Amino acid sequence: SPDNVLYVADAIFGEETLDKHAVLFYTNINDTLNSFKKLAACRVDACVFYHGGLMQGDLASVVARHENKMLEVKEVINRFILNEPLSIDELTRNLMKHYKIPENITQFTLTRVCVNAFVTQLEAEKKIEMFMSDGMM
Repeated sequence: SPDNVLYVADAIFGEETLDKHAVLFYTNINDTLNSFKKLAACRVDACVFYHGGLMQGDLASVVARHENKMLEVKEVINRFILNEPLSIDELTRNLMKHYKIPENITQFTLTRVCVNAFVTQLEAEKKIEMFMSDGMM
């Protein structure tokens, strides 16, 4: 904007939201990580988050925290899969237990969407192979 404020909507989240959620809600991991690179390069005086309001300060450090969190979750999921083949629901359960995410339908559904995104990314990177067995992925 003309006043050197960046409005990021849900591209990244404010510190409070970032601290609260172990698994950030993104549906395309590759696009998200590319967006993080672009955001980290922005030189602005302030930033407005949809979830987090106004932030004045170092945008690059907030973006780096997002990226680190995303890469950590991706690695945790990859380790689960490398240990044994798991269904999407089993991966979701394991991830929720790992990060102590409250066990309810809303949290399960949100986490499952993220697990799908990470698994899709891991397959695109040729780190895992997805397959169907007995009606389960």
